[in-house]
Amino acid sequence: MILTKVASLWRLFNRNRLAAAGVYMVSFLILIAVFAPLLAPHDAVEQNLSRSCKGPSLEYLLGTDEFGRCILSRILYGSRISLTIGVTSIGMALVVGLFLGLIAGYYGGIVDGLIMRIVDVMLAFPYFLLAIAIVILLGPGIFNLIITISIYSIPTFARVIRGLVLSQKQREYIEAAKAFGENDSNIIFRYLLPNCISSIIVYSTLRVGSAILVTSILGFLGLGITPPTPEWGAMLSGGRAYLRAAPHIVIFPGIAIMIAVLGCNLIGDGLRDVLDPRLREEVLK
Repeated sequence: MILTKVASLWRLFNRNRLAAAGVYMVSFLILIAVFAPLLAPHDAVEQNLSRSCKGPSLEYLLGTDEFGRCILSRILYGSRISLTIGVTSIGMALVVGLFLGLIAGYYGGIVDGLIMRIVDVMLAFPYFLLAIAIVILLGPGIFNLIITISIYSIPTFARVIRGLVLSQKQREYIEAAKAFGENDSNIIFRYLLPNCISSIIVYSTLRVGSAILVTSILGFLGLGITPPTPEWGAMLSGGRAYLRAAPHIVIFPGIAIMIAVLGCNLIGDGLRDVLDPRLREEVLK
């Protein structure tokens, strides 16, 4: 039954060409991240100033950067970092935000007021300033970036999930569950959460793209991964001084960031069309 429903949703999803393109983009990035050691033609951190800023050639398909490092190899290894940080940080934010949103939305009252005031304080800071402040406090590194983007994302998850719960908890099926003596945990995890999960999946997919973009911005500002570890944002930052003489140093990492963010957004839009019953009818027309 479940497999049949999944197959039906996949066929409907695949009818959206942009969403299918997003799947191919993200799948491509996942593949190159997994097989980066096999696909990389050169050492990603090996420097050779005699070949710095060389354009694309047969030996270096995407050229070399300001230190003579292979840009293709660095992009391949950089995909590992961007995807790992993006997926892991949003996964952690989802877990915490889900808990806070469910508790605040279902119980309301003092609990809701306390949680939402903390969320409001965090949302009062501009997103990027909050992320910059946290990463400066924690320091550079993959783990600290994951923690930074998780903290940065938790308030939005908590607020969105609280809104979903508030829209569902007044429905008749919740009242019926209470009338039959269901306890709070059963109502939350057996009834409320399954009816909110589609919207949560869509929002999480969109947030992965945002997390990858934030990772790149922090790397561009010098607050991301410590050099010489390859990271797309840091590659952009290093190549900006050579934009006129060797634009390929900036162009190719920029394309990688665009593919990752665009792919996640297209998948999120496609999932929204498939999982929302009202939008699903429009797709079927």
